Amino acid sequence: LPKEQAFQSKILESLKEWKSAGSIDQNAMIWKQGAAPYQRQGLPDILAIINGRFFAFEVKRPYGIGKLTGIQTKTIADIKAAGGVAETVSFSEEVKKILINSGAWKEIQ
Repeated sequence: LPKEQAFQSKILESLKEWKSAGSIDQNAMIWKQGAAPYQRQGLPDILAIINGRFFAFEVKRPYGIGKLTGIQTKTIADIKAAGGVAETVSFSEEVKKILINSGAWKEIQ
């Protein structure tokens, strides 16, 4: 099974493709959160602002291999409590479903 980085790259690629295609807002901001000594611990891997709404995707390897740490679980709960959307994902299709359910997805005709 590929490393977590491969799953992150595929999800980032999909988000950028959806943005270019107009499936999500073309003004959306999408970025990968890097680790740094002075940043808040536990921030999800991929962050986005779409239609003024904050999305956070913690990417883990599928099939129960990747596990959330305690600080990651708390951070996801904090983001949700603040009104953002935060979920653990492994595949682009999971991200798409979250975007559809949150109203951030546009069907292209």
